[in-house]
Order: sequence, then structure tokens, then C-alpha cells
Amino acid sequence: MIELRITPEVVRALFEQWNLELVEAALRGPREPRTPHRREMTFASAETLQRLLAELPTNELTRISVARYRGEFMTHDREYADLVELGGFTTGPTEVAALAQRYGRGDFRVSAVSAVGDLRWEFIVLDIS
Repeated sequence: MIELRITPEVVRALFEQWNLELVEAALRGPREPRTPHRREMTFASAETLQRLLAELPTNELTRISVARYRGEFMTHDREYADLVELGGFTTGPTEVAALAQRYGRGDFRVSAVSAVGDLRWEFIVLDIS
């Protein structure tokens, strides 16, 4: 504060803004959030996810992206997926157990993207353990 010559109130406001998650910050803004609508989400079982992860090609890099799924929220008269992107990526093929070990237990959005950037699949999987 002293070096930058800003008041404690500005520091508190910046800290509060920094602590907001991306979805929560988007809810405070005037524009529609950039997260899937509820009707766009596809759910799969952990068994289906395990099969899909095992079927990924071994000779081609596939990026596995994971987000914590926290249910839905309503804003702008629409229902959206409440997702918190998790850091880092895993490559496939892999196993559900490896995802659970890395990210913990819970509900997740898991997507597989090919090396050229094409989405292979994306699902909400409840109760990964």
C-alpha cells in the first residue's frame, strides 16, 4: 500500500475481486456468462468415463481437461453449469482412478481434446472416487 500509494479500501476491493471464482465474477457482470447452458450438458457414469478414457488412442496426444462441477445456477433467465476449471491437464489414455487421485473425489466436467484441438467428448460425471 505504501509503495503503490493506494488506500486500504482499494486493496480490500482488489482482494475481494481476486478471490471471486470466474463463474461468480461473471454473475456480477451485465453480460451472459460463458459457461454451458443446462440443456447443453451431457451426463455420463464413471464406468462410461472409464471406458472412454481407456479407448483414447495411444499414438496421439489427447488432452484431458477437468473442471469441478458444482451444480447449476440461474441468471439472465437461463440455467447454467457452475464449473470451476482446475489447473493442469492430463493426457490420455488414462483411468478414472488417476483423475480422482489428482483432483480428489466429487463431481466433474471431463473433456478430451485431440492434439489438433478437436473436441472428442465432454461429459459431466457425478461422484468420481
